[in-house]
Amino acid sequence: MKFKLLHALVVGISMSVSSMINVANAGLIFTVVEQGNDVVIEGSGNFDTNGLTIGRTGSDQGFANGSNALAVGNTNSTDYFSVIFSGDGLFGNGGWPGHGDLHSGVFFGFDVNGLIYLPQGYHLTVGQLLGTTTYYNSTIASLGLLEGQYNYEVNNDTIDLTIRQVPEPSTLAIFALGMMGLASRGFKEQS
Repeated sequence: MKFKLLHALVVGISMSVSSMINVANAGLIFTVVEQGNDVVIEGSGNFDTNGLTIGRTGSDQGFANGSNALAVGNTNSTDYFSVIFSGDGLFGNGGWPGHGDLHSGVFFGFDVNGLIYLPQGYHLTVGQLLGTTTYYNSTIASLGLLEGQYNYEVNNDTIDLTIRQVPEPSTLAIFALGMMGLASRGFKEQS
């Protein structure tokens, strides 16, 4: 019995380390989560701009274009880089719900049709990017997005996008009770 518990622990740790390595290798990571009555989009990471040229500059704030473009953060001067995308393609069924209702951090994002949005001058400084955008009284479906995991190769870097719902608190409570029951059963068998 001790061997089974030890084996489960080793497998769990190796899976956690593996997932952390995958996240650490990602250039930009975006997560879209439906929480209660709102949708929160979080973005983080850094992006390799070596070999890229700025197509234009402008300013914008976080948004979700329901099929091909996503950005987080507050308004700032932005460089738009033309890039070549490969990977999972569109992540929604269209629609333009407009800009989000609440923004924090710097504006950055992407369009799978061939654009990366980064803060103006980022290619000279390169560093960690962080930003969020929240849509009030919205759902993933109302933003024209489809739940799933999407991965893209972009020039020298990657973009990972996860779109999901957060389980209701009652679902989490049932899951926690089940895990506690399994753990207590394992301890009873051990003694």
